[in-house]
Amino acid sequence: MRTKKQEGLMLEQAFKDDLRTILDGNKIEACLQCGTCTASCPVSYLMDYGPRKLVALCRNGMLEEVLRSNTPWMCVSCYLCTTRCPAGIRITDLLYEIKRLAKKSGINQPTNGYEVLSEKFIEQVEKYGRVNEMRLTMSLILKNLSRMFDTVPLGLKLLRKGRISLTSIIKSESIKNIKDLTQISERIKLRGSG
Repeated sequence: MRTKKQEGLMLEQAFKDDLRTILDGNKIEACLQCGTCTASCPVSYLMDYGPRKLVALCRNGMLEEVLRSNTPWMCVSCYLCTTRCPAGIRITDLLYEIKRLAKKSGINQPTNGYEVLSEKFIEQVEKYGRVNEMRLTMSLILKNLSRMFDTVPLGLKLLRKGRISLTSIIKSESIKNIKDLTQISERIKLRGSG
């Protein structure tokens, strides 16, 4: 039976190995700490650590701080940090890896809804190959009924302006070749569980 310290060391080594694989070797060491990633991020103001700081924490082996951070959960996957990085670091991929490892380790269990949104989003993509915003919104509301009444005034306003449609909940058109997407998704899941 492993001690907590041994488990922590194994997790840390797995994280370092994953970083090398995901970030093309030791590319993370090439980070200039210029701040371009954080300045480019449209939601950095919501993060406890901006992307620049999170990269620094990763480089310094501060795994627990990294895994407890809300930064990966706030990422909107716009890839601006990645495309603008002068060192060529794939920061968005790093954030996905941190989320995967945090979930696997059980260290970070967000209670603010980010994980639920991510799960519901992925469920829709896997089922239909696209996201129906109205269906996604309704599934989030049903998941958290206590907040339903907070959303009613905004929902009514959007309905009146024609920005959303109740009939769009019923529509469930899938993309062509949804089976191909399902196979890709299954392969990704197998890779992530290994």
